Amino acid sequence: MKTLLLTVVTLFSLLSVPFVQAQKIKPENLKLAQAYKKQLSDEKLMALKSSIQYDFYAAKKSKKIEVEVNEEELYLSLSPNGDYVKRNYYDDYRSIEAYKILSEKNKSIAHDKVCGHIEDKSIFYSDAKVCAYYFKFRNIGQVVKFQGRKKVLDARYLTKVFLQTPLFNKQRTIVFKIPKHIEIELMEMNFDGYDIEKKEETKADHTIITYTVNEFKAFSNESNKPSLLHFVPHVLILTKWQTIDGKKESILSNTQELYNWYIDLKSGVTNDPKKIEPVVKEILHKIKTPTDKEKIELLFYWVQDNIKYIAFEDGIAGFKPEDAHTVLYNRYGDCKGMSNLLKEMLSIAGFDARLTWVGTRRIPYDYSIPSLAVDNHMVCSIMLADTTLVLDATEPFQHIDYVGERLQGQQVLIEDGASYLIKKLAIENIDINLIEEQVDFEIDTENKLLVGKGIKKLNGESKKKLKMFTDAIAKEKNKQLMEYVINNGDSKNYELVKVVDFDRKRPAEIEYTCQLDHQIQQFNDKWYVDLDASKQLYQTEVEEDRIAPIDFDDRMYITEQINLTLPKNLQVEYLPAPLNIKNDLIDAQIAFKIEGNKVKYHKSIKVLTSILKNKQFESWNAAINQLNKFYGDQLILKNK
Repeated sequence: MKTLLLTVVTLFSLLSVPFVQAQKIKPENLKLAQAYKKQLSDEKLMALKSSIQYDFYAAKKSKKIEVEVNEEELYLSLSPNGDYVKRNYYDDYRSIEAYKILSEKNKSIAHDKVCGHIEDKSIFYSDAKVCAYYFKFRNIGQVVKFQGRKKVLDARYLTKVFLQTPLFNKQRTIVFKIPKHIEIELMEMNFDGYDIEKKEETKADHTIITYTVNEFKAFSNESNKPSLLHFVPHVLILTKWQTIDGKKESILSNTQELYNWYIDLKSGVTNDPKKIEPVVKEILHKIKTPTDKEKIELLFYWVQDNIKYIAFEDGIAGFKPEDAHTVLYNRYGDCKGMSNLLKEMLSIAGFDARLTWVGTRRIPYDYSIPSLAVDNHMVCSIMLADTTLVLDATEPFQHIDYVGERLQGQQVLIEDGASYLIKKLAIENIDINLIEEQVDFEIDTENKLLVGKGIKKLNGESKKKLKMFTDAIAKEKNKQLMEYVINNGDSKNYELVKVVDFDRKRPAEIEYTCQLDHQIQQFNDKWYVDLDASKQLYQTEVEEDRIAPIDFDDRMYITEQINLTLPKNLQVEYLPAPLNIKNDLIDAQIAFKIEGNKVKYHKSIKVLTSILKNKQFESWNAAINQLNKFYGDQLILKNK
């Protein structure tokens, strides 16, 4: 077995893999491939059949619920000289027991195999691994079969299965074989709008539930989409109970059981306060008599600034916090370790601080679902007399009174002794994300230029991301980064003047000058002036055939005030009519006005959602068409 030091695609490009052995192409397969190629013109391969079966059972010794997973896929080549990489995922709780890659006559075919850890730059270490099997097709109409068997060592870790795959499926079936003594709930997610057949068979000692789809498209490869959980049909698997010797025992039957499991993992954490107290004392001494809020700020910001965040996902360690003193000593930790350290430091300072579990925005579930799939993050909560502060130490430069966009509106599970508390985080006012800009222009009539001075101020998520980027790149590249923020991709016509020091409370302010030759045109005695160089959301219509929703990452709020001082020899001939758009998605007001010898242009645009759903595409496009039309109009000046 080879270690996966390179990405699978890169590594396979270096290997010499023979084609699937020559085989006689059945006329019906060739005809079928030719027919589907017309429909799937960009595809080299499709699945004639894809089936996966999950057999649940209790292990003989431990009585723990395990699952045997049997998969079979039948591939049909749609192009000559094609290739494919079949990926087979495993980790500390899922093992690959066997696999075969066969011809249509069930003869083993030549392929190459690479196994190792999955590369993910956002994760420092993970137990997630993959075996990748690479093979080639010589002729259109060739058929190859994959068969695989895996074992899930703890059914709690089997949380979901998607109906879609990376390939177009002529037919796909998902089968669950559940013994009578095991109680499992299957939750059907995002099934609306799909033709999914469900069949349930009751046998003497087990139940078989089968989902079948036909002519099913592959996973969307479109850009700017949210996590698949938001829109792809899938089945959530909730392993709740089992009966042993007539006694019913809970596995993960409700939220309390989920919490109990988390607390059991937490009980193995052994924080040593004596190793942390001197650091807490030193931090708090920075202010002579700090208030409670100042104490919290000092400790929260210290962890943000001094503990490096690294994602670490390795079996139980993916759920269990690292000891607080270890994180302090190492000066790095994942979300659980950083939250545990912050909790311990705040507790030493006299606060009621608690570990808190939460699913980020990529997870559309809440804690009414008892599953390990409902959360992927840990933060720290402080129980104050009149409120609960939720602090995410992994978000650098985040203010104490602000919860990041990715957590807003999400439920959190707060430890509370033997029980728990559930709180829904508020959605912050969009004003906190304001990006405001002011530009003062004059016209250089001789050189036909708009000459301006501007200042851009960033708040909220944009300020936080700017800080993250400046911390991540070399200092000599900071100027280049700031220029990119102000110049709308037009680097030659903008010059950075100054970046005002900013912090968690003050906005980032960037001052600049510009000379724009492409925003003004003269024809005879008339001047056509385009004051808006940024044109946010211009031509951002959604394509008619788009499948996936659109993830904007954050809600957007921008304002621009542009002031044009008119030369003495020019006057206004035409002002574009104002624009006013107001719906559930976009709130936009843009208008020109004349004040003395100045033309003033004010723009305010709010994008009120971070995820644009398919049913909202039509409304979005209607608004963008209005915006495009406005941007296409221009201020017209004429000689006096």
